[in-house]
Amino acid sequence: MKSPPPSIPPPKPPRSAAGRISLLTFGIAAGSSILFCSKGVMVKLAYRAGADAMTVLAMRMLLTLPIFVALGFWSNARAGASISRQQWLQMAGLGFMGYYVSSLVNFLGLQYISVGLERIVLYSYPVLVMLAAAIFLKQKPRPAAIVAAVVAWLGIGVAFLGEMHLNQGAGGGVALGAGLVFLSALTYAAFILLSGQLVSAVGSTRFTAVVVGFSCVFILIHYALQRPISDLFQGSRELWGLGAMLAIFGTVLPSLLMGVGLRRAGAQRFAVIGSVGPVFTLFLAWLLLGEELHLTQAIGFCLSVCGGVGVSLLKQ
Repeated sequence: MKSPPPSIPPPKPPRSAAGRISLLTFGIAAGSSILFCSKGVMVKLAYRAGADAMTVLAMRMLLTLPIFVALGFWSNARAGASISRQQWLQMAGLGFMGYYVSSLVNFLGLQYISVGLERIVLYSYPVLVMLAAAIFLKQKPRPAAIVAAVVAWLGIGVAFLGEMHLNQGAGGGVALGAGLVFLSALTYAAFILLSGQLVSAVGSTRFTAVVVGFSCVFILIHYALQRPISDLFQGSRELWGLGAMLAIFGTVLPSLLMGVGLRRAGAQRFAVIGSVGPVFTLFLAWLLLGEELHLTQAIGFCLSVCGGVGVSLLKQ
């Protein structure tokens, strides 16, 4: 009896094709991070055009809401299971905390500090997720992750002191702005920690559409309670243009690219690739806003980004 012929492995894709796939994955993941991180620069430009934090945020959410409503209907039609009442309530709570409160205090903080310091402080959220998991979920972090967390916090401290030195006449404003942005990082870390099981149950696209949709409604209600909603439409053409850029390039596109990037690259590679976002933001802030990067800020930025990436790679 003849033995069966040895199985022949399928041919590997040409190296050039594999390189194109890898390059595309890098571009998607990096694009998501760069667009998310450039949001602070767009907000600062809107402030220079004469808007306040609440107006910019309301414009962003007003223009974003129809897109995510349509995305929600589309993803719901493709989903196999309906959303339960409890899941609706959970997503409403996450929308209130993760995008309403977090975005609001972030935009308020940007009125007092530079985009560079905002990115450094906001990049502490991986460390906060790790600490919250250790405290509430009893997940003991690895020693290497603890070292990475200490490096990240050291970077935040160095960058903060550097900006305090550069703005000696507005030290209280810098402290207030950094505190507000840290609160944004804290609420976003809680959002990340509490979203895991619900994202798996509902689906990532449908989850994002519903949660962002709720946050848009919360922001618009907040604005309407403060001033007539008609005031929102009195903004200049330049301001509405910046609001549209913030909605499309700072919210919708990076949200969609993030889902694709996570699926193609995985969480660890995505964290490493995503570190280009804060770097690009510093360049963009220098180019468009005239913000200078001094030695202490550069050292703090490098430490913060390295620590944040290290925690993302090493967390359990």
